[in-house]
Amino acid sequence: MRQPPIPDSLPAPPLGTPWESYAVDQLQERLRESAELMANCLEVAAAKDGDRVGGLSAAARIMQANAQVAEMLQRLVRGESRRRTIVERIQKLAQPAAELNSKKSPEEIRASLAKLVEEACARDAAERERLNLNADPDAVLPDGQA
Repeated sequence: MRQPPIPDSLPAPPLGTPWESYAVDQLQERLRESAELMANCLEVAAAKDGDRVGGLSAAARIMQANAQVAEMLQRLVRGESRRRTIVERIQKLAQPAAELNSKKSPEEIRASLAKLVEEACARDAAERERLNLNADPDAVLPDGQA
């Protein structure tokens, strides 16, 4: 189960500085070497006897090392990098409403709710009176507006 080798003639990107060409050369060499190592790791993992997990974990470590080398080379040539981090902040729970924790009887709760509804209706009636919404709809608006 051997992986095919990476071809030596990879298309090279346009390079502007000597550091960029150095970084690309180093990264290509590193990827060639690690492809061979990963092929060996997969052979160990596919073997019928022995440790199968060891080969897979070694391949995963090689991939992590490749990512770190690529990041270092990218920093060397001062390329653009974007890292996104998710930060989760645990917020404190809001204090529950006092009525939920009170020892009020259902009748007392109904009475307090009825009082709140009456107050809201009174405020609404006062606002309607202030805006004169109960006036005759056929009345002429001020300033001759129709």
